[in-house]
Amino acid sequence: MDYTYLGKSLEECLEQAEKDLAISREQINYEIIKEEKGFLRKKCEIIIHTIDLNTEKNINEKEVIKEEEFINKVEEKDFTIEENRIILHTDDSLKLEFEKDIKVFVNDEERPNLQEVTSKDNIRFQCENISGIREFNIAISNNRMEVKVSLNYRPEEIIGISCTKVASRLKLVQKKTSGEFPPLYTKNEIKLALKEKGVVFGFLEDALDGVCTQREVVNEIIAKGILSINDEDDIIDIKFENTKRNVKQDSNEKIDYRNVYSIANVSKDDILGEIIRGKIGINGIDVFGTEIKKKNKKNLKIQTKEGCIIDGNKVIATTEGRPTVKNGIFYVNKIFEAAHDVDIKSGNISFIGDVKITGSVKDGMRVEAGNIIDVSGNVENAKIIAQGEVHIKGNCLNANILVGSNNLSVQLYLNELIEFKKNLEDLMSSYEDISKRNLLGADRSVGEIIKVLLETKFKDIQKESMMILVNNESTLENGTKLKKILRTKFIGSGPLSIKYSSEVYELIKYIDIEIEPLASKLMIPVDLYLNYCQDTTAKATGNIFITGKGQYTSNLSAGGNIEFETSGAIARGGCLSAGKDIKAKIVGSIAGVTTFLKVLKSGVITADIAYQNSVFIFEERQYLLEIASKDIRAYINEKGDIVVDKFVL
Repeated sequence: MDYTYLGKSLEECLEQAEKDLAISREQINYEIIKEEKGFLRKKCEIIIHTIDLNTEKNINEKEVIKEEEFINKVEEKDFTIEENRIILHTDDSLKLEFEKDIKVFVNDEERPNLQEVTSKDNIRFQCENISGIREFNIAISNNRMEVKVSLNYRPEEIIGISCTKVASRLKLVQKKTSGEFPPLYTKNEIKLALKEKGVVFGFLEDALDGVCTQREVVNEIIAKGILSINDEDDIIDIKFENTKRNVKQDSNEKIDYRNVYSIANVSKDDILGEIIRGKIGINGIDVFGTEIKKKNKKNLKIQTKEGCIIDGNKVIATTEGRPTVKNGIFYVNKIFEAAHDVDIKSGNISFIGDVKITGSVKDGMRVEAGNIIDVSGNVENAKIIAQGEVHIKGNCLNANILVGSNNLSVQLYLNELIEFKKNLEDLMSSYEDISKRNLLGADRSVGEIIKVLLETKFKDIQKESMMILVNNESTLENGTKLKKILRTKFIGSGPLSIKYSSEVYELIKYIDIEIEPLASKLMIPVDLYLNYCQDTTAKATGNIFITGKGQYTSNLSAGGNIEFETSGAIARGGCLSAGKDIKAKIVGSIAGVTTFLKVLKSGVITADIAYQNSVFIFEERQYLLEIASKDIRAYINEKGDIVVDKFVL
């Protein structure tokens, strides 16, 4: 048992302990709590921790120590505890020692610890019970579709007193016992709390009933929203022989199904394709009662032209021929077959469907088809034009090939607009820098600064303005703001009339308006397959595949990739230009023939081997390979620098 003593010195405290407890100095186990040794003020406070068993026996012989737990009334020889009062029955004074959570009042005044009292004093104590606690926590998921609740209950703590008399001290100690639990939350109370948080939908009644009967609940789901279910996309089920497959409206194969060419023919009344309608989904609703919109499907539409009709959701062939789907339109094209060479005797060929030539296309001849052209022989100083794929199994010598030609002009115009917009943005960036730093003087007008830039750093802008003005693919008529701004602000001395930089930014805005509808006019990519070409010019809106020994001093331009498929295929001389990537095998020659490979900034150029003087071009930037190398991969990194990974041969 612990006893506290106060005095002016340690010696005084120990002497008082010896007197009160009737023990010798050697039997005292004490701890100094506080000691002050100032000039004018001295103070010491100690605690006596334990007493030897013999000492306890001696004390018991002198005085009987009583300890009773307070309930309603405790009667002892020297004191009585009744309710919250202490009544002393001894003429001796006693010191009251009590814990900090107990308040003691003597003659209705609150007194500190170790206060001396007598039987004449009115002594009472005060202990406050601790009320029971109900804890309620609501957790709402980030997607607002689920509510979890945690409940916890703690019972009331009833505070009583135990009293012990030791020598001249009366020690009061708290005794805590558990009382009643607070009432369980009712369903209505929980719903009200949820509604205060904004939760109004998706209550799980059975779960609510369950949590209202438990004293401990951890993360119990009591409300759930309804997830939205998106519409299923329509599917075109293409039923051509050898190309039968399903294609979803917005799948990664969207471009593929619009450019399907079958190698087999169909007969009249054959089913070419069928639309399988996707299921309609449902909107959802979150626990706050907010509707969650589903993703609506795009209703897939099919169209037909020559050789087929729509019957319900099916496309039926009305004639014999080769089936094709381009841009969502079904065709059955008749096939024109030339069993011999196309030369001066046979004449040029122009056919709306497919053209199949068993022989070669000779000097000066022209073959034009509304769909596929398939040439088994060579193309020699001749012209090939097709809106579908072109396959040339022989050699192309001094040939001119145009694949997807009808809308190549739209693609070129779109490229011009995109390049023009970029140059204007660079122009305004330079203008802002010059204007901010007064590099041309503070008195220069906006138009004067822009005119200086057009005549020095951005000479191509005026040429590009003229090209856009004369282009017939414009979606805007003469006199619209785009062409008006070009004529008045960027041709001749027009830049001097620019008063505000916002006039140029307005032009950029109208270029964006011009670009937007052009995408719908572009031809779907169509591929070109060449075995070998020399001194040939070939353009394709899709990919160009070199299936044989390669190309020599030819100019090839593809909207997609240019790929050499045969190991050891050569790209020697000329220029290869791709809208995406170039995948070459051997570029250039040991003699260092200059060969240009050109892609956009997002493109990648790869080659098994490339010799010196191979030039890799990324729009306006280029890299000259000075040493023959292998395993080459060239690209633009995040900083805008050309990176060429390679190993020296």
